[in-house]
Amino acid sequence: MNQKIVFYLISIVLVFFIGYSYSQFNAEKPEPIIITVDNAKEIDKYNIFHATLLSMERAVKKLKKKPHIILIDGTHAPKNLKNSKTIIKGDQKVKCISAASIVAKAYRDLYMIKLGNKYPKYKWNKNFGYGTSQHLASLKKFGVTGYHRRSFK
Repeated sequence: MNQKIVFYLISIVLVFFIGYSYSQFNAEKPEPIIITVDNAKEIDKYNIFHATLLSMERAVKKLKKKPHIILIDGTHAPKNLKNSKTIIKGDQKVKCISAASIVAKAYRDLYMIKLGNKYPKYKWNKNFGYGTSQHLASLKKFGVTGYHRRSFK
């Protein structure tokens, strides 16, 4: 795992479960879960919103079989993404989006634990990169790493 995860926002790690029609879904050969990760430099360059949209496009491009519909939690979908449907509070309303949120959080938390072992001064294995008082104190004391966004305010 050589990509850098951005801290402070859980939504950065995007996991997309695609809404297949029943006739399109194949239980014997299901599509793998697609996980895309934005890196700090990309977010600093494009901003969090546009980097997230790019990540969505990458996830769909990785799919071998293109879905009839792509369900997205929130209000915005990439303009180039055909057959997408945004759902406000989709993680509360649609089971596959709920599952995607759980997978994304679990993936991110495990990654943060690994980074916590690599960079123990930041205690990411405990604060998971959120702006806790301990994490902010570590930033002041030790500075930022390549895993931190320079544009975070």
